[in-house]
Amino acid sequence: MWPPQPGTTRARSIAPTCSTAPIASAEPSVAAKEKKRLRQTADGLPGHSFSTLLAELGTRCRNTCRTNTDGSGPSFQLLTKLTPLQARAFQLLGL
Repeated sequence: MWPPQPGTTRARSIAPTCSTAPIASAEPSVAAKEKKRLRQTADGLPGHSFSTLLAELGTRCRNTCRTNTDGSGPSFQLLTKLTPLQARAFQLLGL
């Protein structure tokens, strides 16, 4: 049987017995509470919001270097050293 439509007589008659929130709010786990309190992940890395995580990951860069200043010499690529957070993120992504 379908639940009564809002505004019908049956819905009004059972409304006072229903709770105001049809779904109970979720309780955070002990691990989540500890992570929030310490502001660190279980790995010991600093906790981040999505925007600060992207900003941290965005500091990775590749520099093209040349051996001569006039540009005629051979060039090579030099990547910046990964921070522990970047290393963990790339590990999780399989990169």
